[in-house]
Amino acid sequence: MGIHLLHEITQCESKIDDDYSHNNFFISSRFRNVIERISTKFITALVGEILAQKQEFPLTNIRIHAEKLTQPIRNHYTDHLNNF
Repeated sequence: MGIHLLHEITQCESKIDDDYSHNNFFISSRFRNVIERISTKFITALVGEILAQKQEFPLTNIRIHAEKLTQPIRNHYTDHLNNF
């Protein structure tokens, strides 16, 4: 799930910044800020849903839940770009 989210974030970041590089992004404070905002906005809400499903259906694949975050992350970046 984490790798899927990082992939989506780096894809969006590379579209924003023409000089994007993984090295610069991951050592920057921007990376931490993006993760904190996305965690607060999307991931925290999804954790409750994942836990409830795992409790009721222990064999549930959480990858399905990770894929639910793709569009909200893209929306987050779209909103971010529109505010400039």
